[in-house]
Amino acid sequence: MTQLFDPSAAGLNEALTTCDREPIHKLGLAQSFGAVIAASIDWRITHHSENLLDIIDLEDHPKLGSPLQELFSAEVMAQLKSAASRLTEPDQIERLFGIKLAQTAPYPFALSLHRSGEHILIDIEPDPSPDAEAFDSLLMLQTSLDDLRREPDLVQRANNTANLVQRLTSFDRVMIYKFVEGDDGQVIAEVKQPDMEPYLGLRYPASDIPKQARELYKRSLIRVIADVHDAGHPIVPQRSVEGSILDLSLSSVRSVSPIHLIYLQNMGVAASMSISIIVQGRLWGLIACHHNSPHLPHPKLRAAAEVVGHFFALAIDELETKEDQEARDKAKLVHDSVAIQFSQDSDIADHFETLVSASQDAIEFDGAMMWANGKFKATGSVLTEAEFDDLLPLLNQAANGRHFVTNNLSGLHASAAAYADRVAGIVAIPVSRQPRDYLVFCRREEVTDLYWGGNPSKPVQSNPGTSALTPRASFAAWQETRRLYSKPWSRAEEGLAAGLRATWIEIVLRMSDVNLAERQKAQAQQEVLIAELNHRVRNILNLIRNLISQSQTGADSIHDFTEIVGGRIHALAHAHDLITKRNWNAASLQELIQVETRAYLGTKADRVSIEGVDVMISPKAFTTIALVLHELITNASKYGALCDKRGHVLIRSEVEPNGALRLNWRESGGPKVKAPELLSFGTTIIERSIPFELKGEAEIQFPPSGVRARFLIPADYIEVNGGSEQTGKAEAKTSQSKSTDIKQERQKLFERVLLVEDTMLIAMGTEKHLQKLGAQQVFLAANCKDAIRLVEKEAPTLCILDINLDGEISTPISDALIAADIPFVLATGYGSADAFNDEFPDVPVITKPYGMEELVDGINELILDFRSKNLAAQ
Repeated sequence: MTQLFDPSAAGLNEALTTCDREPIHKLGLAQSFGAVIAASIDWRITHHSENLLDIIDLEDHPKLGSPLQELFSAEVMAQLKSAASRLTEPDQIERLFGIKLAQTAPYPFALSLHRSGEHILIDIEPDPSPDAEAFDSLLMLQTSLDDLRREPDLVQRANNTANLVQRLTSFDRVMIYKFVEGDDGQVIAEVKQPDMEPYLGLRYPASDIPKQARELYKRSLIRVIADVHDAGHPIVPQRSVEGSILDLSLSSVRSVSPIHLIYLQNMGVAASMSISIIVQGRLWGLIACHHNSPHLPHPKLRAAAEVVGHFFALAIDELETKEDQEARDKAKLVHDSVAIQFSQDSDIADHFETLVSASQDAIEFDGAMMWANGKFKATGSVLTEAEFDDLLPLLNQAANGRHFVTNNLSGLHASAAAYADRVAGIVAIPVSRQPRDYLVFCRREEVTDLYWGGNPSKPVQSNPGTSALTPRASFAAWQETRRLYSKPWSRAEEGLAAGLRATWIEIVLRMSDVNLAERQKAQAQQEVLIAELNHRVRNILNLIRNLISQSQTGADSIHDFTEIVGGRIHALAHAHDLITKRNWNAASLQELIQVETRAYLGTKADRVSIEGVDVMISPKAFTTIALVLHELITNASKYGALCDKRGHVLIRSEVEPNGALRLNWRESGGPKVKAPELLSFGTTIIERSIPFELKGEAEIQFPPSGVRARFLIPADYIEVNGGSEQTGKAEAKTSQSKSTDIKQERQKLFERVLLVEDTMLIAMGTEKHLQKLGAQQVFLAANCKDAIRLVEKEAPTLCILDINLDGEISTPISDALIAADIPFVLATGYGSADAFNDEFPDVPVITKPYGMEELVDGINELILDFRSKNLAAQ
């Protein structure tokens, strides 16, 4: 009889640690339903699975080191090379269906390609089903996905997803498995055969899915086990000449861990499939499929099921985004309620009741405490002052300026078990510029019954006569009464806590500001900008979503689809950059044309001529015109006058007497043109965008001599620029002359540059820009303390200073820079409304997002300002 392993024994932790270290991506085995062949970058065979002969009916194993074209026809090799050329992203997989590997083969094959280190790894499996079957499934898929997006809540969307995957794959059981607190998993939706035991609602311990398996799920989004009793077929050679084992992380036919196979066998599962649910880069959960007998869905249907997983992840992201927005709205209500009640000279501790009262509708709590300026205040179910003093060291260990969240305080602070009936979980929010003053929301213990799929404290078992440990054999529902935990704080509530911290810090800063009226004005402007930004971001996201949807037409491959969508999104981005540089005021039409032609034509840009006066386009019309110009430019580059070395494009702008803009596009000198037989989405954008969105006019013609297009943009969207075309060119030359003239002075500033930025990706990008501009040394700091230390130690010659450092205002750094006579440029996401502009009116400000051009402009402004001060002093 099997005896359960004692969880208190020393071997348990060692066994679980061993599971976490198991190299599941390098087991060197392929499942029997498919074969693996690996090639070098010059397409010579480096590895193959021993069952390759059986899968593709070869007479003998291919020779290692031999060219792959000796195995496959020229047509197949061309398809493989084309697919490999599209592998441009990490962990990207290209799939090919209906491939005839040999004329004598009774059926085609499905191939899957990805890069594995220096190898191109090809998975091969039969693809015997007719295209009609997959086509019918895809028709069903589109309708079902539309239904899924319309469901209002997570559980219903999960149920619909499970039903859809079950219909596609015919598994006996399909579950939606969500990772919850502590990395445990819980079944939130289930479709099963009537005679199967239900798993709905059961939880499974985090140890059931080891850490390295979770990481692999984030990379390999679908994994199938056709038969848990399949011993697999070795990959030969086991090790390369360099001694390394082939990494099969992304292989669709990779055999899985023997421990996991035993786990499934113990559950009575004969075949399984898992689809990863990735939401904003994190592993949210899995679509887990079980079958009572060996089972392998067709590769096209597995691919369709993977698409379902992607759509379900998008549906979750949509719900979470909505929750986040609701949390932000609540935080804003709290902010507005609290801000008007604080006086300039008051102590924040004196407003404890105001803070608590304003927060009650935004966050659920049983009690609240505050420690600020040496004062302790509390209301509701809370700690005593002595208990809070004992807790403070734990709170002070939290990251500087971050809120601290737990629903199991006793798990981090042993003495908290004694008062769990009053306080079992807390959210501690720093409420001052110096951390260690806190507003703390409390929740009482919530005694709950959890139902597990087996005893979670006994994840492994030992067998008599052997020291080996195996996964547990019992998965019967096991009830646990959990104590010392509060109701969990939701992700939205955690986000709300971060928003409340920003509110408190803002209030503290405002109370300490001698110019209260200016602070209130800046805050009001910021709120308007945030509301407007939220509105515009939602519009842009909707626009991009529709671009993605409509761009499917005309794309023959994933690569083509990516290029088409990417180009259109880049066009929007360029337009957005131009109007944000002008604080969402009207922007130059000619500048838009120049930016688009430089971005997409390169050296061909000088073959585009612009005539007529420049005009300013309002933000409402700017993105529409940008998309139209993008389609015209890309079409000319691919098919029209700019596709060879001879053609030209003339763009002429004229202002009508009524103030409307007449824009003419004329191509000449290129290959002979003929009208397209089918109306593409790009042509639809050209013909319909301006009439539909701006109530203007658009006409496009295709004479043999070159494409002609005419547009009329109503006067409501047009401002006539004061300068002429020639003046614009003269100004460009003058600007270039100034830039050349101050380049030498700029290099002196670049000897030692201090970059103060709290967002890693922005810091890395700016560091690269500075290095390209000639910076000899770049020092990075993410907070005031580190930045001031570098000012004192390294004596930088220039500083790029972010104003807001994750809740810290960088005033101490600017004071240190001024004291050391070090020039600096301010970087901000708040534009000209930032209070720093009043404090340092002569310091250049660059607005996020900024690139190399904005950096150069800011530094040049710094140099020119320095020159003017020197001249004034003389």
